Amino acid sequence: MAFLGRQGGAIRLAPRPDSGTIPAPMATREPPLTPEETLRRVLRTARIDGLSVLVVSGVFTLWSLADRDWTEAGIGLLICGAGVIELRGRALLTAGQTRGVDWLIGSQVWLLAVAQSYFLWRLQSYDPELVRRYAVPLLRSGFARPILSAAGLTEGDVLHDMRAVYTTSYMIAAVLFFIFQGSLALRYRRQRPAVTAALGLANRPV
Repeated sequence: MAFLGRQGGAIRLAPRPDSGTIPAPMATREPPLTPEETLRRVLRTARIDGLSVLVVSGVFTLWSLADRDWTEAGIGLLICGAGVIELRGRALLTAGQTRGVDWLIGSQVWLLAVAQSYFLWRLQSYDPELVRRYAVPLLRSGFARPILSAAGLTEGDVLHDMRAVYTTSYMIAAVLFFIFQGSLALRYRRQRPAVTAALGLANRPV
Protein backbone atom coordinates (compact mmCIF):
# COMPACT_ATOMS: atom_id res chain seq x y z
CA MET A 1 0.00 0.00 0.00
CA ALA A 2 1.16 3.54 -0.76
CA PHE A 3 0.72 6.51 1.54
CA LEU A 4 -1.57 9.04 -0.11
CA GLY A 5 -1.67 11.69 2.59
CA ARG A 6 -4.21 12.93 5.14
CA GLN A 7 -7.85 13.66 4.64
CA GLY A 8 -10.01 14.98 7.42
CA GLY A 9 -7.21 14.40 9.98
CA ALA A 10 -6.91 10.64 9.23
CA ILE A 11 -4.28 8.76 7.22
CA ARG A 12 -5.46 7.52 3.82
CA LEU A 13 -3.92 4.52 2.10
CA ALA A 14 -4.10 3.50 -1.53
CA PRO A 15 -6.10 0.33 -2.31
CA ARG A 16 -4.41 -2.94 -3.17
CA PRO A 17 -4.06 -3.52 -6.90
CA ASP A 18 -6.43 -6.48 -6.71
CA SER A 19 -9.01 -4.75 -4.53
CA GLY A 20 -11.69 -2.28 -5.48
CA THR A 21 -12.21 -0.96 -1.95
CA ILE A 22 -10.26 1.50 0.13
CA PRO A 23 -9.27 0.34 3.67
CA ALA A 24 -10.70 2.19 6.63
CA PRO A 25 -8.58 5.09 7.91
CA MET A 26 -6.00 4.21 10.53
CA ALA A 27 -6.84 5.48 13.99
CA THR A 28 -4.37 8.01 15.33
CA ARG A 29 -2.86 7.28 18.73
CA GLU A 30 -2.39 9.85 21.42
CA PRO A 31 1.23 10.27 22.52
CA PRO A 32 2.07 8.83 25.96
CA LEU A 33 1.94 11.18 28.92
CA THR A 34 5.19 12.74 30.00
CA PRO A 35 6.38 12.05 33.57
CA GLU A 36 5.64 15.68 34.48
CA GLU A 37 2.04 15.43 33.25
CA THR A 38 1.60 12.11 35.05
CA LEU A 39 2.80 13.72 38.29
CA ARG A 40 0.36 16.62 37.84
CA ARG A 41 -2.51 14.18 37.35
CA VAL A 42 -1.53 12.14 40.39
CA LEU A 43 -1.41 15.26 42.55
CA ARG A 44 -4.79 16.41 41.24
CA THR A 45 -6.40 13.01 41.82
CA ALA A 46 -4.95 12.75 45.33
CA ARG A 47 -6.23 16.20 46.26
CA ILE A 48 -9.76 15.56 44.97
CA ASP A 49 -10.04 12.06 46.41
CA GLY A 50 -8.44 12.94 49.75
CA LEU A 51 -10.65 15.97 50.32
CA SER A 52 -13.75 14.05 49.22
CA VAL A 53 -13.03 11.30 51.73
CA LEU A 54 -12.49 13.86 54.49
CA VAL A 55 -15.72 15.75 53.76
CA VAL A 56 -17.96 12.69 53.38
CA SER A 57 -16.52 10.85 56.39
CA GLY A 58 -16.61 14.05 58.45
CA VAL A 59 -20.32 14.52 57.78
CA PHE A 60 -20.89 10.83 58.52
CA THR A 61 -19.01 11.14 61.83
CA LEU A 62 -20.89 14.27 62.94
CA TRP A 63 -24.22 12.66 62.04
CA SER A 64 -23.34 9.58 64.09
CA LEU A 65 -22.23 11.68 67.06
CA ALA A 66 -25.49 13.63 66.94
CA ASP A 67 -27.35 10.30 66.96
CA ARG A 68 -25.13 9.04 69.83
CA ASP A 69 -24.00 6.10 67.72
CA TRP A 70 -20.43 5.75 68.95
CA THR A 71 -19.62 2.74 66.77
CA GLU A 72 -20.57 4.54 63.58
CA ALA A 73 -18.69 7.63 64.74
CA GLY A 74 -15.56 5.55 65.32
CA ILE A 75 -15.82 4.09 61.83
CA GLY A 76 -16.20 7.59 60.43
CA LEU A 77 -13.00 8.66 62.16
CA LEU A 78 -11.16 5.66 60.74
CA ILE A 79 -12.31 6.63 57.25
CA CYS A 80 -11.19 10.22 57.92
CA GLY A 81 -7.76 8.76 58.56
CA ALA A 82 -7.62 7.48 54.97
CA GLY A 83 -8.20 10.99 53.66
CA VAL A 84 -5.48 12.37 55.94
CA ILE A 85 -3.04 9.69 54.74
CA GLU A 86 -3.76 10.45 51.09
CA LEU A 87 -3.29 14.20 51.55
CA ARG A 88 -0.07 13.49 53.47
CA GLY A 89 1.18 11.46 50.52
CA ARG A 90 0.35 14.32 48.18
CA ALA A 91 2.25 16.74 50.41
CA LEU A 92 5.31 14.47 50.32
CA LEU A 93 5.20 14.32 46.52
CA THR A 94 4.86 18.10 46.36
CA ALA A 95 7.99 18.29 48.50
CA GLY A 96 9.81 16.04 46.01
CA GLN A 97 9.77 12.83 48.08
CA THR A 98 8.93 9.68 46.09
CA ARG A 99 7.78 7.84 49.22
CA GLY A 100 4.60 9.87 48.92
CA VAL A 101 3.38 7.25 46.43
CA ASP A 102 3.51 4.66 49.22
CA TRP A 103 1.23 6.88 51.29
CA LEU A 104 -1.20 7.24 48.39
CA ILE A 105 -1.39 3.49 47.89
CA GLY A 106 -1.59 2.90 51.63
CA SER A 107 -4.51 5.30 51.94
CA GLN A 108 -6.53 3.28 49.44
CA VAL A 109 -5.69 -0.01 51.12
CA TRP A 110 -6.63 1.44 54.52
CA LEU A 111 -9.89 2.88 53.20
CA LEU A 112 -10.74 -0.37 51.45
CA ALA A 113 -10.09 -2.44 54.57
CA VAL A 114 -12.19 -0.16 56.80
CA ALA A 115 -15.05 0.07 54.31
CA GLN A 116 -15.21 -3.67 53.62
CA SER A 117 -15.13 -4.40 57.35
CA TYR A 118 -17.98 -1.94 57.86
CA PHE A 119 -20.07 -3.50 55.07
CA LEU A 120 -19.46 -6.99 56.46
CA TRP A 121 -20.43 -5.87 59.95
CA ARG A 122 -23.59 -4.27 58.60
CA LEU A 123 -24.57 -7.41 56.71
CA GLN A 124 -24.19 -9.50 59.85
CA SER A 125 -25.97 -7.09 62.20
CA TYR A 126 -29.31 -6.51 60.52
CA ASP A 127 -31.70 -4.84 62.96
CA PRO A 128 -35.28 -4.87 61.65
CA GLU A 129 -36.49 -2.39 64.26
CA LEU A 130 -33.73 0.08 63.44
CA VAL A 131 -34.38 -0.24 59.72
CA ARG A 132 -38.10 0.19 60.29
CA ARG A 133 -37.48 3.31 62.36
CA TYR A 134 -35.69 4.97 59.45
CA ALA A 135 -37.73 3.41 56.62
CA VAL A 136 -41.28 4.16 57.78
CA PRO A 137 -40.95 7.98 57.81
CA LEU A 138 -39.35 7.82 54.39
CA LEU A 139 -42.07 5.57 52.97
CA ARG A 140 -44.74 7.91 54.32
CA SER A 141 -43.12 11.02 52.89
CA GLY A 142 -44.56 12.95 49.99
CA PHE A 143 -41.60 11.88 47.89
CA ALA A 144 -42.07 8.12 48.31
CA ARG A 145 -45.86 7.86 48.15
CA PRO A 146 -46.21 8.63 44.40
CA ILE A 147 -43.40 6.18 43.62
CA LEU A 148 -45.03 3.39 45.63
CA SER A 149 -48.40 4.13 44.05
CA ALA A 150 -46.98 4.02 40.54
CA ALA A 151 -45.26 0.70 41.30
CA GLY A 152 -48.42 -0.76 42.83
CA LEU A 153 -46.71 -1.31 46.20
CA THR A 154 -47.82 -0.63 49.73
CA GLU A 155 -45.81 0.25 52.79
CA GLY A 156 -46.27 -3.30 54.06
CA ASP A 157 -44.88 -4.77 50.81
CA VAL A 158 -41.69 -2.74 51.09
CA LEU A 159 -41.20 -3.52 54.77
CA HIS A 160 -41.71 -7.22 54.08
CA ASP A 161 -38.88 -7.20 51.52
CA MET A 162 -36.69 -4.79 53.46
CA ARG A 163 -34.19 -7.48 54.51
CA ALA A 164 -33.53 -8.39 50.89
CA VAL A 165 -33.24 -4.73 49.92
CA TYR A 166 -30.91 -4.08 52.85
CA THR A 167 -28.63 -7.00 52.02
CA THR A 168 -28.54 -6.28 48.30
CA SER A 169 -27.77 -2.61 48.87
CA TYR A 170 -24.77 -3.29 51.09
CA MET A 171 -23.46 -6.01 48.79
CA ILE A 172 -23.64 -3.69 45.78
CA ALA A 173 -21.95 -0.93 47.76
CA ALA A 174 -19.17 -3.31 48.83
CA VAL A 175 -18.52 -4.45 45.25
CA LEU A 176 -18.53 -0.92 43.81
CA PHE A 177 -16.28 0.33 46.61
CA PHE A 178 -13.84 -2.53 46.05
CA ILE A 179 -13.67 -1.82 42.32
CA PHE A 180 -13.19 1.93 42.69
CA GLN A 181 -10.70 2.02 45.55
CA GLY A 182 -8.85 -1.05 44.31
CA SER A 183 -8.47 0.41 40.83
CA LEU A 184 -7.24 3.70 42.29
CA ALA A 185 -4.61 1.89 44.36
CA LEU A 186 -3.44 0.00 41.25
CA ARG A 187 -3.41 3.24 39.28
CA TYR A 188 -1.13 4.88 41.84
CA ARG A 189 1.12 1.83 41.74
CA ARG A 190 1.35 1.84 37.93
CA GLN A 191 2.17 5.54 37.91
CA ARG A 192 5.03 5.18 40.41
CA PRO A 193 7.83 4.93 37.75
CA ALA A 194 6.62 8.05 35.93
CA VAL A 195 6.21 9.97 39.18
CA THR A 196 9.70 8.92 40.29
CA ALA A 197 11.12 10.04 36.96
CA ALA A 198 9.34 13.41 37.18
CA LEU A 199 10.61 14.02 40.70
CA GLY A 200 14.11 13.01 39.63
CA LEU A 201 14.05 15.62 36.87
CA ALA A 202 12.67 18.24 39.22
CA ASN A 203 15.35 17.55 41.84
CA ARG A 204 18.23 17.42 39.35
CA PRO A 205 20.77 20.19 39.87
CA VAL A 206 20.80 22.82 37.15
